[in-house]
Amino acid sequence: MKRIGHFLLVLAIFLSVVIVGPTGVSAASQYTGGLLDGEPVQVGAAVGQSSTAVKQITDGNIATYSSISGGNFIWYTFNSPVEISAVVAKYTGTVAAEFYDANNNLLQRYDLLNNDGIQTLPATVKGVSTVALKYTAGASATIYEWNVFTTPPVAPLPTTISWIQSGDKTVKLEWAATGAESYNVKRATSPGGPFILLKNVKETSYTDSTVTNGTTYYYVVSAVNKAGESVNSPEKSIKPDATRYTGGLLDWLTLQVGQSIFNPTSTSRVMTDNNIGTYTSLSGGNFVWYTFSSPVDISSVAAKYTGTIAVEFYDANNNLLQKYDLLNNDGIQALPTTVKGVSTVALKYTAGASATIYEWNVFTTPSAAPLPTTISWIQSGDKTVKLEWAATGAESYNVKRATSPGGPYILLTNNVKETSYTDTSVSNGTTYYYVVSAVNRAGESANSPEKGIKPDATKYTGGLLDWLTLQVGQSIFNPTSTSRAMTDNNTGTYTSISGGNFVWYTFSSPVDISTVAAKYTGTVAIEFYDANNILLQKYELLSNDGVQALPAPVQGVSTVALKYTAGSSATIYEWNVFTAPSAAPLPTTINWIQSGDKIVKLEWGATGAESYNVKRAISPGGTYILLTNVKGTSFADTTVTNGTTYYYVVSAVNRAGESANSPEKSIKPDATSYTGGLLDWLNLQVGQSISNPTSTSREMTDNNITTYTDISGGNFIWYTFASPMEISAVIVKNTGTLAVEFFDANNNLLQRYALLNNDEIQTLPTPVKGVSTVALKYTGSSARVYEWNVFGKGGEIPSPEEPLNLTATAGNKKVNLTWSGASKDVTGFNVKRSTVSGGPYDVINTVTSATYSTYTDNNVINGTTYYYIVTAITAAGESGSSNEVSATPQGDVVNPPDPGQEGERALLRLILINGIEKEYDLSMTEVNAFINWYEERANGSGSAMFAIDKHDNNKGPFVNRKDYVFFDKIITFEVNAY
Repeated sequence: MKRIGHFLLVLAIFLSVVIVGPTGVSAASQYTGGLLDGEPVQVGAAVGQSSTAVKQITDGNIATYSSISGGNFIWYTFNSPVEISAVVAKYTGTVAAEFYDANNNLLQRYDLLNNDGIQTLPATVKGVSTVALKYTAGASATIYEWNVFTTPPVAPLPTTISWIQSGDKTVKLEWAATGAESYNVKRATSPGGPFILLKNVKETSYTDSTVTNGTTYYYVVSAVNKAGESVNSPEKSIKPDATRYTGGLLDWLTLQVGQSIFNPTSTSRVMTDNNIGTYTSLSGGNFVWYTFSSPVDISSVAAKYTGTIAVEFYDANNNLLQKYDLLNNDGIQALPTTVKGVSTVALKYTAGASATIYEWNVFTTPSAAPLPTTISWIQSGDKTVKLEWAATGAESYNVKRATSPGGPYILLTNNVKETSYTDTSVSNGTTYYYVVSAVNRAGESANSPEKGIKPDATKYTGGLLDWLTLQVGQSIFNPTSTSRAMTDNNTGTYTSISGGNFVWYTFSSPVDISTVAAKYTGTVAIEFYDANNILLQKYELLSNDGVQALPAPVQGVSTVALKYTAGSSATIYEWNVFTAPSAAPLPTTINWIQSGDKIVKLEWGATGAESYNVKRAISPGGTYILLTNVKGTSFADTTVTNGTTYYYVVSAVNRAGESANSPEKSIKPDATSYTGGLLDWLNLQVGQSISNPTSTSREMTDNNITTYTDISGGNFIWYTFASPMEISAVIVKNTGTLAVEFFDANNNLLQRYALLNNDEIQTLPTPVKGVSTVALKYTGSSARVYEWNVFGKGGEIPSPEEPLNLTATAGNKKVNLTWSGASKDVTGFNVKRSTVSGGPYDVINTVTSATYSTYTDNNVINGTTYYYIVTAITAAGESGSSNEVSATPQGDVVNPPDPGQEGERALLRLILINGIEKEYDLSMTEVNAFINWYEERANGSGSAMFAIDKHDNNKGPFVNRKDYVFFDKIITFEVNAY
């Protein structure tokens, strides 16, 4: 019983460490021919202690196996020491072979590199008495076959190329170790070969520096030992090239990845392999870094990525030296300054939840030229072009220009560190074509795409908003966007405003604004605010696309705003404001002209001019003489002769110059049967009810039988007097059948008179008294009325017409005023003055003397400019204002030198604003003195008047005679030297 119990115990121990698989024989030659062929090996916890012998792992049969666990391992002790150079094993798990001498001292340990292949040891192990196989990870291992060799009987297993990358004339490859003694590296230039042997190497990597950039190469690697050579690895192809990612400090390096420099959680090589087809994704707060073995200097970076990233530079103590936000994707970028003493460089995503990095490198000196740039903004002005371009991380930029599309380009300037340039070497009216290239120490990029522009001095240049970036939003305190398209002197660009948005600009210090200009669609107004955002003035633009003088200069403006005032939006192409206008106003158009007895009255459209020149000719097309310069938009010419046809034009004037003449209008004044009545010049009402006029007409009271008004559809024409009239006669020129009706103040019909004769004065059967409203009605289906008037008398005193042709002449501490337009009903004139153009005006005197048409203002200060208007007074009240005039009294005048009458001479011809022309025969010294005075005064300095010596024209008992001319009375002058 004791023997049987002992046998069962031994059997139980054996079964706990050995599992015998199905029997059978497999011809696996790599497992035979070794030192363990068919030998029983021991299984136990220690060499020499209690163990079990098994033969399943040395029988050449991969179907049988032995499992080891619980700290047990397998060993075999040779009868005498042996030399071992190779091992083989087929297993599951992780195993290592250990080699011991006769005293059980460990000679070497070898971690098996692969399963099921012959593996050559790094060096032959000599004097081996015991060889052991142990599992090194996990809780167990299963061994199917194991053997050791003095010389390997078969070739190693094939390998696989695990990594390949290229650079400038370089290819680097790595492969998996298979326990070979060496490896053959082979290359071809066609897929599948034929392959040439490059080199036999001991390592598992190789750098091929015999390649040509731009050629695709195909690589394989075979494993070699004393028994032979394995088959080739699978093929890998690559094309070497010198790219912007090579030649840096991170070439080929393995980068760290993690959330802290002190705790990397993984590594990456795909960002430094010069292959934009491989990448690393960063998320969850992870970033990438590399720590150099010694500090380096970095001047440039390059990266290809998606997302938003920055590069950070740290010293040896992990202090942040600099952070650089990458400007563009996929280009070399020069840092603002070289960062010195960098120990660690890190790449981090700075926005969003992740970033994908394809390539990254840093450089002491850049290895490639920067990416090309793009001109992002171009605008022109008077002999000026300004351009801006996108930053590409270049060290500098070259700006080039041509006068033909596509070049050839000349270099305007180089080494521009900024991303903008102003070219002041251009000529107005010429189209120029610009390109910009990016430069660093490695070279110059290709040119940017070309941009063309034509500089010019336009009505939009020379103002306070030139080149500026404007704010856009619904509140001055909260801009939501910006715009430059309205200040670029380019009517092809624009900004649309809607949804309550408007445009504004706040000046750094208050300014004075006298003029505005805008090109737009819609209805817009400009508002002017002081430093406290209090509205100073609002100005509704009168015309689109013209320079417009404000009624009076607005002083102390801190913010100027442009707003749409009707509809739901406006489109603004250009906008500017001026202290002094830079261009003449737009031309105007005479929109009304009518005549009477020795009088012509005309009106024109306002174009925002400071004043208007009214000119007249007696032949179509001129020559025109200047009648007057007026501030308003109407003028009555009382210097005409009945029966003569006159031709009128009007030009718009500001301090920058004079516009072209308006289209011409002609008229022949005359005392006709249509004049001298109660409806002269009046604007008549048109409609179906006296209480509800729907339109007006002036064509029937203009003494012009070529103009007319058609009435139909129940409409008629009427006029309501300010006080009742007595009417005794009527006249109408018309087609159709008409009747005149007379109504009292309560709109009761007093009488109806059917017109008997066309175009003749018709006396009523009896005068109609107490007429408040007179009406003209057709009695058929319609009528056309050319002229209409009624005659009689009444208590109504007509309102006075405004005084005409006011002029001002400055003297020493005085200003002399003259005007015309007095009538028998005028009882006086109010003279009004202001120190600001456009008012407000104060009444300084009421002229009631017999002359009525002159006044001298002696309450003035020399050097101060005064602005005057005059109104007429009758029993009916006060008239509208005359034209505004200005004068600057001055005590000292400029006297020319006394050059005598010898030397070079010239005729100086002056043309004054009232049409008078003056001509003087002077020496060139005197002429130059006049020109110098004029230029100084135009620039805002110097006296207001200049004295011109009349020389030989001195007549009478006087010592000398001089003409004094005022700067603001001169339209133009010419010099004819002889």
